Amino acid sequence: GIKNQDGEILELVGISTDISNYKDALEALLESKERFRTLAESSPVGIYYTDNDGNCEYVNPTWLEMAGMEFNEAMGDKWIEAIHPDDRDFVAEKWEESVASANSWEYEYRFLSKDGKTTWVYGTASKLLD
Repeated sequence: GIKNQDGEILELVGISTDISNYKDALEALLESKERFRTLAESSPVGIYYTDNDGNCEYVNPTWLEMAGMEFNEAMGDKWIEAIHPDDRDFVAEKWEESVASANSWEYEYRFLSKDGKTTWVYGTASKLLD
């Protein structure tokens, strides 16, 4: 605001910005995320997504069942603990290479659950583009 010599406010200046496009885009994004979550939660295949550094941010219930993990156990880089010890180093190395190069990833490997169940999977991943 503009003040006089006594510090009293004489005028106020305001600025308004049209954020309609932002609000529309945010609403569309939220709808898209909800649609993805609904599809992923009911999918008969394991689905996961990660951040750009390869840290897990989401796994669906089917992935959790195959890996024998709880949701929080799979987050970040802890998902690797579900990989069978005989496959773990190979999968971790190939995953790191894929993340660093932003190349697609597809390998056959095994999960080993805490109760000893082995599940063979064919895992694939590719970078999502905006």
